[in-house]
Amino acid sequence: MPKITAYKCPFTKKIFETRSGYRRHLLKLRVKKAETRARRKLHRIAAKIRADKLAVIETALRNVRTIPELEQAFIDHFGGMMEHNSQGIKGFKMVEFDLSSMRYSNSVSNTHACPRTGVTNWGGRKEGAPRGYKGFSGRIEYTVTEPETFDRPFWDISNTVKRFGVHTGTGGGRGKNADGDDRYYYDVKIFLDDFPGLEAHVEEVHEAHKKVIFHKKLKGDRIQEPIYDEITG
Repeated sequence: MPKITAYKCPFTKKIFETRSGYRRHLLKLRVKKAETRARRKLHRIAAKIRADKLAVIETALRNVRTIPELEQAFIDHFGGMMEHNSQGIKGFKMVEFDLSSMRYSNSVSNTHACPRTGVTNWGGRKEGAPRGYKGFSGRIEYTVTEPETFDRPFWDISNTVKRFGVHTGTGGGRGKNADGDDRYYYDVKIFLDDFPGLEAHVEEVHEAHKKVIFHKKLKGDRIQEPIYDEITG
């Protein structure tokens, strides 16, 4: 009886009648594995780059101490914010970012929005949950130039603004400025929990105001609310 020789791949369990066919198969497997390793390495590098860029943005936002500094941070980093939030699309630019009529409150409503570490609480329906958080509320107007390749709904931009702690609400919408760039305007709220530097500055204002209250009480003067002009700009 003639001897029958066959080759079985230990990886795929495929059977080959010839040694040359078996070797070609192994070569293809090695090439495929090498390509897979290379893709995974590129993905890891890309993920590391994205994480580093995001860390720069979030560090900048954590360190802002005033509303004007927050405005400038969005102008400086909005391209990176959109790139992170819109699957790598580049070319966005924040032309203007104006937070106006910002008023401080110990309890900014959390019916529709909340800090990253907080919870929303529509109508107080969540028993034991807060009804608001410390923060500022007011109006926002911002203008964005978009890359020609961007054809998604405009709320992608609003979602990015919210993703980084500036929560747009009702009473606004979308239009165009004189140059034809997209212009957005809304009610807005921000929560101190999302901006530690701003929170620290507010606490400094409150501590300074306690001293003012102490001296006014000694004099019998009328006590006023703390002034946030140095924060709101």
